[in-house]
Amino acid sequence: MLNEVPEGWQRQRLTECFDVKSSKRVLQKQWRKQGIPFYRGREITALSEHGSVDNELFIDEELYRTFAEKSGVPSKGDILITAIGTIGNTYCVKESEEFYFKDASVLWLSKKADVNSLFINYWLNSASFKNQLDSGNGTTVDSLTIKQLSNSYLLIPPLTEQKRIAEVLSSVDKSIQATQRLIKQAERVKQGLMEELLTGGLGSEAIERGEVPEGWQSLTAKDLAEPKGLQTGPFGSQLKANEHIDVEEQGACRVIMPKNIKNGQIDFESASIITAEKANDLDKHTLEVGDVLFARRGDLSKVAIYYGVEKAICGTGCLRLRPKKELVNAHFLRFLFTNHKAIDWLHANAVGATMLNLNTQIIGNLPVLLPPIKQQEEISGALMALEDFCLQHEVRLSSFAKLKNGLMDDLLTGKVRTV
Repeated sequence: MLNEVPEGWQRQRLTECFDVKSSKRVLQKQWRKQGIPFYRGREITALSEHGSVDNELFIDEELYRTFAEKSGVPSKGDILITAIGTIGNTYCVKESEEFYFKDASVLWLSKKADVNSLFINYWLNSASFKNQLDSGNGTTVDSLTIKQLSNSYLLIPPLTEQKRIAEVLSSVDKSIQATQRLIKQAERVKQGLMEELLTGGLGSEAIERGEVPEGWQSLTAKDLAEPKGLQTGPFGSQLKANEHIDVEEQGACRVIMPKNIKNGQIDFESASIITAEKANDLDKHTLEVGDVLFARRGDLSKVAIYYGVEKAICGTGCLRLRPKKELVNAHFLRFLFTNHKAIDWLHANAVGATMLNLNTQIIGNLPVLLPPIKQQEEISGALMALEDFCLQHEVRLSSFAKLKNGLMDDLLTGKVRTV
């Protein structure tokens, strides 16, 4: 374990640099709605991934001061690490931060040596450290203890090199977090625009009172579908698991299930395949360009348009709506069905106790406010522009993440030196 030590680096036990401990117990009755922030694992994860958190739990300042006096509180250079559930997410405490944290679910590394905490924070997220924990436990860990952390080792370069490595990686992190903020802001703008545009400027409360924007129609989803245009996928008895094939052959057909609908798009690569002969048997489930697919069970917010990239049928877990093209724009319809009001209505009217399920009758009865077709196109265009912005920045975010992973592999193992 960590046998190869780069020239000038040292192999040190974590406890040579940090005291490993937890917090004092804070009872649920001591939680408050304001005061000193109180973090659980989920808040540490948010800080680790985004650099900020929308906190909802607090403790009294008096209780915090008592902890500070008697047992200490996290201070600049200390590191917090999630220890239960999603383990190993870390956060390096900044100057003048005041917060406390939940015992057991978060562990506390209290700095005691002259090391660069930001470098250590990155090293704790390296593959070398994760593998060390797993091999020490004999399996992939689902919890982290003080003993496990105390028995772990670090590879530490000279302090100057620690600082340079931390600077390089933190510069990439700043780009990642800035991109995340742009995406989040664009998504908020999109939600606000949907509220404005999909209600004709009246707002949800006015719509709930029965008001209808001038020139709009109050309809239901079945009014928007072609005759026999609402169709669920085949039942399990009509398409059995052993009828799926492993290799695509001439005339083969994809089967689109909810898991294949990702971010409003159909992921054909992940969809299973059936033979052309079986697809012909299931002809009424065949998708045509412009069809709108809905997940009819599980996550009811999954909606996508079929563009005809590959031959496909509507799978068992989906429902197809074939819109009247002269009446409704498919993109507008997708936004209607992903609007939070529509999702709330579907949840309220779905059947099933264990897993929510929809059928053609439920979908068909969904209330819809429909503007003229030209206005639908304008609304869809504005919302799609925001989606494109988010998609472009998601690609950029992915590139930054790959860059960071590559740099961590090179810099935290000494493969590439900064001196």
